[in-house]
Amino acid sequence: MVSLVDVARALRRHLPDLSEKMPARAMPTWVTWLASVFEAQLRDNRRLIGENQPFDHMAAEKLIGRELRPVRDAIVQTGRILAEHRRG
Repeated sequence: MVSLVDVARALRRHLPDLSEKMPARAMPTWVTWLASVFEAQLRDNRRLIGENQPFDHMAAEKLIGRELRPVRDAIVQTGRILAEHRRG
């Protein structure tokens, strides 16, 4: 399982020119709950705050007939593409 903090760490390590825009640690759950009072997007997902959301990739692999790329590789490649798109 990969958390959003893990995603940020991978992006900071592999895209150092964007590292200042990546969070360094997770926001405490109580702060997220408090922010959900004011932020509609958080409020709509309040039941998920502080919960780990497991995902099973086996159905996707079965559907496409091959293994998926490693999560870290997908994160870094997506980060590169988004950074290039933003610059371009």
